[in-house]
Amino acid sequence: MAIQGMSPTQTETPYISDAQKAAYRAAEVGRLMLTYLGQIPIRRTCLELKTICDDFLNTITPLIPKHVTIQKRYLNPSPLIDVDVSLMRLLLTHLLTNAWESMGADKGVIDLVVGVLPAVQISSVHAFPIEWRPKDDAYAFLEIRDGGCGMETDLITRICDPFFSTKFTGRGMGLAVVLGIVRSHNGGIVVKSQPNAGTTIQVLLPMCSTVTSPFFVS
Repeated sequence: MAIQGMSPTQTETPYISDAQKAAYRAAEVGRLMLTYLGQIPIRRTCLELKTICDDFLNTITPLIPKHVTIQKRYLNPSPLIDVDVSLMRLLLTHLLTNAWESMGADKGVIDLVVGVLPAVQISSVHAFPIEWRPKDDAYAFLEIRDGGCGMETDLITRICDPFFSTKFTGRGMGLAVVLGIVRSHNGGIVVKSQPNAGTTIQVLLPMCSTVTSPFFVS
């Protein structure tokens, strides 16, 4: 309202504009926090996990850095999951962005793997949420592997904390949002990483239909 009544040449205009931008940023942080806390409405649809991934990759191809190659490996037929597609797209955005940022300017490959994992093979080491335990016999998994900088063990325990970041000021909600989305779908996350040896983030989600194909275990 203030901007509408002001001339672009008024000295106060840039300050009002900055305040407006800050309000938008605060609103976005608020939305991310609600996602982390699971306080957003969910509209579930039963879809193939590979279809969700392919549709997403088709829309973000222009945004993928030129020095990064995304290599896909899918179980066929792909597991069916009962999810909110918009939230899955947000999850993929944060996971892939983290992966290619960890690689810096170096040329490299990000592996995107989709399959089914028996519950007995799901690791409890560096699993999130801390209290999560598999209840089904098997889970669909989405795995993102990068060849980036990796991290020390003590950092892994904190990477899903809101506002924790090893990068730069203003970041730190990406994996917190991923955790919130996975938790709202009754799933879990397993993180594996070593310094200078890359990071693997495995998202585990309940299936909405039994897959008859052999397990594709990463």
